This record gives sequence, C-alpha cells and structure tokens, in this order.
Amino acid sequence: MDRPLAELGLKRHAVLRIPFFVPTILTIARTDLVLTVPRRLEKITAAIADVRVVEPPREIKGFSYFMAWHPRLTTEPAHAWFREQLRMAARTI
Repeated sequence: MDRPLAELGLKRHAVLRIPFFVPTILTIARTDLVLTVPRRLEKITAAIADVRVVEPPREIKGFSYFMAWHPRLTTEPAHAWFREQLRMAARTI
C-alpha cells in the first residue's frame, strides 16, 4: 500500500504489523485501525469479524498474488506438485 499511497501524495502510519491476514483482521476488529486486504478475503471474514468494509479509492489498483520458493526446490517433484495444486485452487476462486 505504501507505493500507491505515495503516488497520491499520501503516507500511512503503521501501528501494527502482523504477517498474516486473518489474525490481523480479528485483531483490528472493534478498533479504529484500517487494514487493506484482498476483496475475496474481506467477503469471507466480514461475516465473522466485527469490522466495517470500506472500498479503497479508485486510484489504488489491485495487486497480484505470486509464489516464491528456494531455487533448489524447483525440480523437487513433491514441491512441483504442491505448486500446481495451489495454481489449480487459485483458478477456482
């Protein structure tokens, strides 16, 4: 979010850093904090967390998901299988 905000001449003030979306959503529930999450995740968690959903400004574009792994695992059969399972699951969303 820092780059799109900077392009708009804005800056965020981060008060909390948690590396996972779902615990973060539950953590900010019933606070005045703001969290940016993928739309699909917002739809799933809005029902279980006491949060208000606000659409971002149109100028802030979406982002892509990607996978990263250590190069030595590229030809590892089990790892290649797992990556393909993730790709197939992501296509169904």
